[in-house]
Amino acid sequence: MNGYRMDWFLLEILPTVFFALGLFAYAIRLGKLYNWLKKLTPLLLYAAIKSAHKFFDFLNTAPFFFFLVMLLLFLWCLSLHYKNIGLSLFACGGIANAVVSLVNGGRMPMSEIPAAYDIYQPMTDKTILPFLCDWILSPCKQYYLSFGDILLEIGLLIFAFQGLLFFYSKWKARNSL
Repeated sequence: MNGYRMDWFLLEILPTVFFALGLFAYAIRLGKLYNWLKKLTPLLLYAAIKSAHKFFDFLNTAPFFFFLVMLLLFLWCLSLHYKNIGLSLFACGGIANAVVSLVNGGRMPMSEIPAAYDIYQPMTDKTILPFLCDWILSPCKQYYLSFGDILLEIGLLIFAFQGLLFFYSKWKARNSL
């Protein structure tokens, strides 16, 4: 697997799988539909908006609005799930990314910008909060990450692990009878 594919797998596919697994387990734990709507709405809205933003180019014309909506969703998520370490880290990473993008004019500053990315701008001496920008080179040296991206990834990993533990405990309880 070349570096680009490995980074794409680590930064796009794996987090999506972790998010889906954690969300599925969390939904089963919540039980009733009312609890699903109450607790999972910000996460489902995040998934829908993030997916739409990746696949529909016309949504990139308003990055400030996009990051403002993301900030509000992550704050909402943090207020609902502050006791869940995985979702709290996920929300804090999203908040960090949204804040640095908003204070820099609605675009995420990045060390080196790949072609055709409208939501990024180059890092300069005037960049506000440069330690939160995309400046950390990914393991395969194909992407730049931010501190918020790393928190998002770790949070999703913990969220998925919590889901696996939930399923394991259910399986163990069922088989111990």
